[in-house]
Amino acid sequence: MPEQVVVFRREGEEALRKLLPAQIRSVRELHAMELVNIDGHRCDVFVRWPDGRIIRPTMIAIQDVYSRKFLSWRIAETEDMVTARLVFADLFAKWGIPKALLADNGRAFASKWLTGGAKTRFRFKVRDEDPTGLLTALGIHIHWAKPYRGQSKPIERGFRDLCDALAKHPAFEGAYTGNRPDAKPENYGSKAIDLDTFLRVWNAGMEAHNQRLGRRSEMAMGRLSFDQVFEESYVRAPIGKATEEQLRMALFAADQVRTDRKTGAINLAGNRYWSAELAELAGQPVTVRFDPEQLHAPIHVYDRQGRFLVTAPLWEATGFLDMAAAKKRQRLERDWKKKTKAATDALDLLSADELVARMPEYDEGDAAPTPTVVRPVRHRGNTAAALKPLSQAAEQPLRTPAGEATIDRLARAAERHLRAVD
Repeated sequence: MPEQVVVFRREGEEALRKLLPAQIRSVRELHAMELVNIDGHRCDVFVRWPDGRIIRPTMIAIQDVYSRKFLSWRIAETEDMVTARLVFADLFAKWGIPKALLADNGRAFASKWLTGGAKTRFRFKVRDEDPTGLLTALGIHIHWAKPYRGQSKPIERGFRDLCDALAKHPAFEGAYTGNRPDAKPENYGSKAIDLDTFLRVWNAGMEAHNQRLGRRSEMAMGRLSFDQVFEESYVRAPIGKATEEQLRMALFAADQVRTDRKTGAINLAGNRYWSAELAELAGQPVTVRFDPEQLHAPIHVYDRQGRFLVTAPLWEATGFLDMAAAKKRQRLERDWKKKTKAATDALDLLSADELVARMPEYDEGDAAPTPTVVRPVRHRGNTAAALKPLSQAAEQPLRTPAGEATIDRLARAAERHLRAVD
C-alpha cells in the first residue's frame, strides 16, 4: 500500500500535504519596503503590569520580507487593532509606506478599520458600505496568508529566534515560561518582571536581532546582518513617504457614525462634537478619527471614501447658571445668524412677492365648446333613482282612483326595472 495512502487515512490531509517538499520562494526580485508582513507573538515571559496583574504580553511586529529585518513593534496585553494601528504608524513615520502587506486573518489585522475596502478577507463580511481602511486608503496591496499556515509568513521564523534566545535572557531568569506546556523550566512561575525592565531588555534584544552578522537568509548569504541587507536596498529603492495627514490617519482610532439629523452633531463615547460645517452633513454617515486616550480633544471627520471633511471640537457641558457660558452661547447664536444671513444674501434668493410678480400670465382662452351629443349617465349603487317630477298639466288628468292605481303600477314597474339594471 502506498505510504501517502497510509498517512492520509491515519493522519489526515495536513499530514499528507507535509509529505511534499517545501516550496522555495525567492525574494531576489524584491527590494526593501516592497513587501512587509505583520503578525503577533505571545512572549514567553511573565510580566507584572502597572496595575499589579501578571500576564504574558503580546508583541505585534512588522518585518521586511526582503531583508527579514524587524521594522517596528509594540508590546500590548493582547493582539488588538489599536496596537496594530500604532505599529503601522511607527512604520510609516520611520521608514515610509510599503507597497504590499502579507497578513493572516487575525481579528486585529482583518479589521475593517485597517483593511476595509479590500476585495476579499478571510474574516468578517465584506460590505460595500464599509469605510475605507487605513491600508486600503494608502494604496497598500494586501495579500492574505492561508489560515493556520505559519510557513507562509517569514516573520514566524523570526519569532522562533526570539523564543530561542531573547525570552531566555538572564534578566528574565525565573520569569521564563517555556515555549511549550511540556517544556516548563524548574523555576517556572517563581518571578515576574516589571514592565519597564521587560520593555528595556526586549527592545535592546530586538535591535541586536537585526544587527547580528552571519545571517543565512537568501540575501544575507551567511555574512551580512538583516540591518545591512535592508540598508543596502533601502538607499536605492523607491520609497513612499507618509504625509502628516497619513500619519494622523494611522495614529488615530476610527469609528463610523451618523450625524444628528437636525444639527449635524456627532455623539461619540458619551461626548458630543460639533462645528458649523457639520450642519451641512446632518443625517449623513461619516467616519470619525480620534485619539481614544484624549476624548476631549477635537475629532477629525471624513467621508466614507476617506476624504477629510472637517475638524469638530468637543461640545462641552456647562453649569446651569454659568454666565460666561451663557454669553458664549449668545455670541455663537449671533454669529450663526449673521453667517446664515450672509449666505442667504449671497444666494440672492427671491421673496414670495417677487416670485409671484415674475410668474407668467395665462389667457383664459375661448369658452369650452358645447357637445352636440350627451351621453346619459345612470346612477350605480343601492340608492334607488328618484322619479322625475311630473308637470302640473300632466299630473291633473290622473288625479282619479284609476289614475292613482296607474301611477302605482308605473312606479313598481320602474322600481323593478332599476333593480334589474343594477
